[in-house]
Amino acid sequence: MSTERPSALTCYKASVIQGLPEGVAPGLREQRQRVSQQLWNGQQQLALQYADEFLLEAVTDDETTGLPTELFQDNSTHPLIHWWWHLGKLRAGTYPAHLLPAHLRAIYQPEQRLAA
Repeated sequence: MSTERPSALTCYKASVIQGLPEGVAPGLREQRQRVSQQLWNGQQQLALQYADEFLLEAVTDDETTGLPTELFQDNSTHPLIHWWWHLGKLRAGTYPAHLLPAHLRAIYQPEQRLAA
């Protein structure tokens, strides 16, 4: 029996991929903050990008229902470069796209959100 604690990345991925669809994601942004403070190998970086993309798509898709409302309460004490604290701006289409990592910039379409 393994007593190894799950990594910050494992917890973040589980919150995003399993928790969000269920409408449960306590501590999601704090988890993403911990993940941002660590170095990851290539495979782990791909897993992180997948979870980030899943999160961005969930918060910017108007048809996604049941997301915790607290996710959209931006925390202005964190810099904009830490996009996970500004999910409300992402949902509204007002987040500055150039601050997103390239893998998220490729799927973020603020002009479509603002036109809606």
